[in-house]
Amino acid sequence: MRFRFLKQMPFFTKKTNTFSSFMENLFCKKTLIFKYFKFKQMKNAKEYFDEYAESHQNETNQALHYICVPSIFFSIIGLLMSIPATPLENIINLSNPLLENWAVIVALGISIFYLRLGFWYLIEMLFIISISILANFLLGNMINLLYTSISIFVLAWAGQFYGHKIEGKKPSFLKDLEFLLIGPLWVIQKLKKIK
Repeated sequence: MRFRFLKQMPFFTKKTNTFSSFMENLFCKKTLIFKYFKFKQMKNAKEYFDEYAESHQNETNQALHYICVPSIFFSIIGLLMSIPATPLENIINLSNPLLENWAVIVALGISIFYLRLGFWYLIEMLFIISISILANFLLGNMINLLYTSISIFVLAWAGQFYGHKIEGKKPSFLKDLEFLLIGPLWVIQKLKKIK
C-alpha cells in the first residue's frame, strides 16, 4: 500500500464517533499536520510578504495575480468540495454540506498557519474561505463543480505563469510551498493598500 504510513497515524487508526474526537485525532501530536507546523521554523508575516514581493514587482504581473490568485484559491476550494464527503457526513453528522466537506477540513489545517502569522490574518482568511465555500456550494447547485473548478484552476495558473514570464522571475512557490498560502494573503494586503 502506497500510503502505509497513514495507518500509523492516530487519525486513521482510532474510530471516531464524534466531531470533537475527530478533531483531537486530526491535530494530535503524532499527525503530519502537527509535526509540520510545530517543527518548521516559520518566518513572520512581513518576511513572507517581502520575499513574495521580490518576484512580484511588475505591475502587469501584480494585476494578473489580483485576478489569478483568488481564482486559484476559489477553484481549490471547489475541487476539495467535489470530493465525496460521505465519511465526513458519517463522522460529523450535522447534515450540513457547508460544514461537512473536505474544504472545511483543509481550512482547519491551514488556519494554524495563518494563526501563527497573526490573529487578524487568520480572520481575513477565514472570511475568504467562508465566502469561497458558500460560493462554490451555490455554483455546485447550478453546474458541475468539478469541471468548473478544473477549468478555473488551469486558466488561472496559465495567467500566473504568463505574469511570471513578463516579470522574468520564477513563482515564489517553487522556492517554498508555503508561498501558496501566502499568495492569497499578499493579494488581500495589496488590495487594502490600494484603497
